[in-house]
Amino acid sequence: MKLISSFYSFILHRNCFRAKKRNLVPTEKYFSQVQSLQENDGGISVQAVGRQRCRILTRRSAINGMPYGEVRVLEEKELPAFSQVLIPASFANMRPKKSLRYFAAMTSHSYHVLKISLTKHYIDEIAKWLYGWHVYGKVKRVLSQGPTALSYWVAANLPIDMEMRLRLLDEPCTDRRLKDEYGIINRIDVIVCKNCGTLLCNMSQMISVSTDGNSAHYVNPS
Repeated sequence: MKLISSFYSFILHRNCFRAKKRNLVPTEKYFSQVQSLQENDGGISVQAVGRQRCRILTRRSAINGMPYGEVRVLEEKELPAFSQVLIPASFANMRPKKSLRYFAAMTSHSYHVLKISLTKHYIDEIAKWLYGWHVYGKVKRVLSQGPTALSYWVAANLPIDMEMRLRLLDEPCTDRRLKDEYGIINRIDVIVCKNCGTLLCNMSQMISVSTDGNSAHYVNPS
């Protein structure tokens, strides 16, 4: 296979599978933009950049069994900043925390309610959870890529089944996806065996003694 460098191609990441409860073949998937593709010792080396949601329009197979298809890139929506929608122009020079308190005083919503409704709140809470399970540098790098990249990365790394992962992928709005992921994290309260489901411990019994990620988690003996 010749090196592809003069043009961009696309490769689908995930195989089709049936959702157990819906009995449907989901059409939302990730695809990556292939920067180079090269055959090495009977294997294929792929260098891909970027990741986007797409909907499969048509699917077909070549004679050699290689799957092909047409896809449509799905629009990713991010809600505008709170300050651009609700806060008056006279608050523009105020710090976000101070302007939020003023706005809370002008409405029937408390400062706490407004604060926990912001996407930034969900990002901060998700980041706190991630720092306990992943390498600090990796989490910081994902956070620096923006809310959309963060929401995809969290969806890919949460310990959830494929059906729930599909629901997150089906959400077209980054802000709502982050909110859903935060809700899932809050519901994780026990550690079980991945293979047999045996209860190992509660989350409150876990302690981390590593600064480099999830390589040193222990159960606090009672």
